Amino acid sequence: MTLPPLSDDAFETLAAEHVLGLLDGADAARAEMLAQTDDAFIAAIERWRLRFTELDVTAPPHPPSPDLLARISATLDDAVP
Repeated sequence: MTLPPLSDDAFETLAAEHVLGLLDGADAARAEMLAQTDDAFIAAIERWRLRFTELDVTAPPHPPSPDLLARISATLDDAVP
């Protein structure tokens, strides 16, 4: 199946949202496929990672809540068959 081409803005938005982990469904599948096959998309992902890294380093550390590890562990325990 061939998908219609993306406009420049849509292409950049898809890359940015992919980096932030905001995609699901068809958009996530398209981004994953592009991330494996399209050099321009791979470059866009790297640009967005660098842009968002600047925000990460300026944000003050925020320690997780004390029960976070327990919630993660419970979720993982539920996922094990």
